[in-house]
Amino acid sequence: MLHRSADGGSVWSEVDRYLNDGGCLVMDPVCPEIVYMAGDSTGFEAAICRSEDGGKTWPLRVIPEKGRGKCLAMDVARSAPDVLYAGGRVYDRAALWKSADGGRTWASALGNLREGHEVGDSISVLHIDPENAELVWAGTSKGLFRSDDGGGIWRALAVPGPVVSLAFDAGARHYVAVVRDKGPFCGRDGEEWQRANSPAGVEFNRAIVDKKTGGCYVGSTAGLWRLGGVFPRVESRK
Repeated sequence: MLHRSADGGSVWSEVDRYLNDGGCLVMDPVCPEIVYMAGDSTGFEAAICRSEDGGKTWPLRVIPEKGRGKCLAMDVARSAPDVLYAGGRVYDRAALWKSADGGRTWASALGNLREGHEVGDSISVLHIDPENAELVWAGTSKGLFRSDDGGGIWRALAVPGPVVSLAFDAGARHYVAVVRDKGPFCGRDGEEWQRANSPAGVEFNRAIVDKKTGGCYVGSTAGLWRLGGVFPRVESRK
């Protein structure tokens, strides 16, 4: 179910149910009235919708690949807003698609992930480099992968799965990948990944980078944590 607010979050109204179940929502970096929504259709196929009026109507609806599945992740290129990547699953295998025309048409971007890599059954998170639309990271149930040519060739990085979140500091080029049961892994320019000093026995699920300070916060079942040398917990205010 998708809700929309036109007053900064004070009042929310339900948007018509174009999807059976929503998986992700992204906004065009240049034109905020263009919004993409993805999940699965009423026929339980992976589906992607596009709105050009801020979510009031969704005239464009696309099934990128036939078969029972769901779209779980999507990102739009900041340097080329017509370029998008979307990923998820079809049946019991990972699926990944690319659009170069603003979501109107889609083609597979799995490249060599089809063979030679243990990808897992789904792609759960995607990130496009803010300056290069051909440089893409894909987090899967088995680990983190990187493509430098827009999805033609992928290589596995030293981050295990399941990867559930990716965050970056656009200025310092620091990246953080969150693995659900192992915590955050840090890399610079998407390389040289190392596991952060994180507490054991905690399930992590989300990372957010403060673009002003460069600080990184990671959400978990045990609360909110600030990524640093000793990875301290942030006490929430009541």
